[in-house]
Amino acid sequence: MVQTIVMEKTLQNNNSASNYRQTLGKNGEDIAKKFLLEKGYTFIDSNFTCNLGEIDLIFSHRITIIFVEVKTRTSNHLGNPEEAITKSKLSHLRKAAQIFLLKNPQYKNFQPRIDVVAIDLTSKDVRHYEAVY
Repeated sequence: MVQTIVMEKTLQNNNSASNYRQTLGKNGEDIAKKFLLEKGYTFIDSNFTCNLGEIDLIFSHRITIIFVEVKTRTSNHLGNPEEAITKSKLSHLRKAAQIFLLKNPQYKNFQPRIDVVAIDLTSKDVRHYEAVY
């Protein structure tokens, strides 16, 4: 009985942590979307998923299609948000972008680019890094 209660509590904590991360990620994506729209970018899609990964946001600007990775932090205890983006993550993002382009031939003449938007909710700072990969 005690073991069951401990496991249920652990599952509740894990679900709470998972929900918190999802909510934080969604809030960050909303902030990044608004930020890029204000820069004059055109929104195409969000949370494009394939077997190679997920693309948080997709925009176009002139003849460029932009695949955006968004990282959001509530503190810098674990470092700045952009420090969480690894070369492996960028490689998966690039492959997912290739799949998106194969599935959406209307963008075949666009120049692809991968950007990062890092959001620090504590300082309310939004940093946009263009053409990171």
